[in-house]
Amino acid sequence: MIRNMLQSSFVGARFEIHVQPTLQDRINGFLQVSGLHMNSFSLAAFYLEDYLGLEYTKYSTGARVLYLDTDVVVQGDVADLYNIDLSGHALAFGRDCSQHFGQLDSDIVGLGDFAGIRKGTCVFDKGVMVADLKKWQEQRVTSHFESWMASTAKIPDLYTRHNSLPPWMLAFGRRHQVLDETWHCSGGGRRHFSRFAWSHFRLKSKSLKESLGISRHSAEVLPFVAPCSDTAKIFHFDGPLKPWQQESWEGKQHERAAMCSASRTEPLAWEAVGAVRVGEARFVKCAWLWHLQTTVTLLRNLRSNPQMNKKVLDKALPPRRRRKT
Repeated sequence: MIRNMLQSSFVGARFEIHVQPTLQDRINGFLQVSGLHMNSFSLAAFYLEDYLGLEYTKYSTGARVLYLDTDVVVQGDVADLYNIDLSGHALAFGRDCSQHFGQLDSDIVGLGDFAGIRKGTCVFDKGVMVADLKKWQEQRVTSHFESWMASTAKIPDLYTRHNSLPPWMLAFGRRHQVLDETWHCSGGGRRHFSRFAWSHFRLKSKSLKESLGISRHSAEVLPFVAPCSDTAKIFHFDGPLKPWQQESWEGKQHERAAMCSASRTEPLAWEAVGAVRVGEARFVKCAWLWHLQTTVTLLRNLRSNPQMNKKVLDKALPPRRRRKT
């Protein structure tokens, strides 16, 4: 059903849906033995070759996969990303400098020396990844990850607080290529600046503070601002303020949408979504970039399908404006 709907909306594109019950049982079994209470799908990125069933990669030297989280918007051609130089590594992914390795659990930080990770290293972000599956097999990516998962499983509340981030960082340390903000601009769903992100932003963008109404509430500086959104080819809506849930959080006390640079957006769209002009730049709520980039017609076609959850699709559409009577 899902394949048919996608093919009817994206004529000419080819879709494959991979279901691996045996693999799901294996991951669930591993989590159970390790005493971890996690959704097995949160680990899907670390089992790419297994999920996709790409056995042919044992004989192929150029098999690659682009992994994108479902909360990203693609704003450019990803062909260059697919062909990026991985410098001999199996993986390339972005980093999130709102948090550092040294801020994780002290037991994990103590293991950083073994993985070649310094305390000031920005944490990894798997929202966008490039994987060379030949190198993946040769470098035993999945095995390394599982090994660190098992060895850190007994640290109290580690995975409740950090999910799969600690073993991922320990497993890949310096053994990866870093994607810059062109390919992974993040922050579209964040509530506020972290302390480090604010100190870095404040030094570079003093003029934006007053224009965008950036202020401190208790220990938080908000709203978050993502200047890279205008030039990024892939923009990540990481954080709790998801654009398709905008109606549920907008307007609540101390909930202010992250702001994004949107100078490339058509002028008519600026006025419609209440853009703020700062010099030659324009900023809008990041949630609106999602709505502007999302094919509204497609969403409405999906909503008309009786087998789809209409409430879910209603939330994915931009809020309707009521006419005054």
